Amino acid sequence: MITRLISTNRAALFSVLAAALLAFAAVPAMAQSQDQTQAAPQKEYSQQTLDKFASAYVKLGEIQNEYVQKMQGMEDREKMQRMQAEMNQKMVRAVEAQNLDVETFKNISGQMRSDKELRAEVGQMIKSKTR
Repeated sequence: MITRLISTNRAALFSVLAAALLAFAAVPAMAQSQDQTQAAPQKEYSQQTLDKFASAYVKLGEIQNEYVQKMQGMEDREKMQRMQAEMNQKMVRAVEAQNLDVETFKNISGQMRSDKELRAEVGQMIKSKTR
């Protein structure tokens, strides 16, 4: 029961982090179609926090690429699940290594979907870190 709960939490975390990594793929289309009204108040984040987010985002992309390559063509379901759990742990450690908690990472990622200015600002930070 506890193992299943931990596995479910890890899977949920992986989904959130993977969604954050994919958020920029849709940025141009979202920016054009985004409604200017916002349903919920937006939280303000310091430049330092956004910089930590951008650094973590870049690292998560590297981790994801590493594990996608490792798991490509893999047919052993149990081994894939172990690799996915290992990747999830590595992603959590990468976020925390930036002195950022996973909840804050998730919140910034979610806010970026609806906040065009935040998305652009963080997008520039990420670009500067990947050059």
